[in-house]
Amino acid sequence: LAEAQRSSRTGRRAQMTSHGAPPGRARRRCDMVGDDDYHDDIWGTPVRDSQELFVALCLLSQQGALNFWSVWSKRDAYAKAFHNFDMARIARMSDKCLDRILAAPTNGVIHHRGKLRALRDNARAFERLHKEHPGGLAGFLWSYVPDGRPLCRTATSTPRKRALWTIDGGSCISDALAKALRRRGVSHIGSTLLQAFLLQVGILNGHAPGCWKNPERPGRTTNSSAVMGAVRAILSQRAAEEPSRAMRKKVPAPACVARRLKLTPLVQPRRKRRRTSQVSRGERPASTGSRGL
Repeated sequence: LAEAQRSSRTGRRAQMTSHGAPPGRARRRCDMVGDDDYHDDIWGTPVRDSQELFVALCLLSQQGALNFWSVWSKRDAYAKAFHNFDMARIARMSDKCLDRILAAPTNGVIHHRGKLRALRDNARAFERLHKEHPGGLAGFLWSYVPDGRPLCRTATSTPRKRALWTIDGGSCISDALAKALRRRGVSHIGSTLLQAFLLQVGILNGHAPGCWKNPERPGRTTNSSAVMGAVRAILSQRAAEEPSRAMRKKVPAPACVARRLKLTPLVQPRRKRRRTSQVSRGERPASTGSRGL
């Protein structure tokens, strides 16, 4: 899988190198990524292929509270266990198949029953979404940015909630996208993880002004109010296109949630016992031995 991803991105990397820094001169990269090869080949490169986006979302659902690199290093093991990330084949996997993957101690995947079931259930939700949306999964994700182009941040990162652009945490775009995916039955992918995903696949342009992958950034002048207005208009349109609660089809709950609800017993309230004395019931109290003597 890693070799296939490298070969598919060779043309895009050569295209970026043509207008980037010369080979003999040191390239300036974003400091927050950490790995130069990952930054040059993958991070922030616009991805418009539904299969590549599906692979990134599958790995994203396995992260949770773990470090990104711990999941990214296991992508080949996940590809081997989950049919090379074939969406249709993953969607048809049964619980017994997942149990076999979970029981194998040396397959290299994260042995978490909820995450493995979420990967299968999310594949079913993405398959429905891929068939319903005209542009497939890629068209659905890119419809959350104006004109379907990578959205550049117009100001420094801010920790404000619902901000247009943040590096750490969620944003208004990731919040709206997380709600839309949750309505379709996607689990284990929240707003914060989606923000990192949008940066990874290039829907949001997070490269620094002097980065070699962003040569047009220093000379670009954008009106922050106009960009925010366009984003709000898109989010309002996407919210209007979402079916109402009454018209919405009932999406089956993920297997992990359904099993939890099925096995959880109902807590019955304890009834207080009413203690009545023997005198109130008309019984004679038992006499002690000292009084009888």
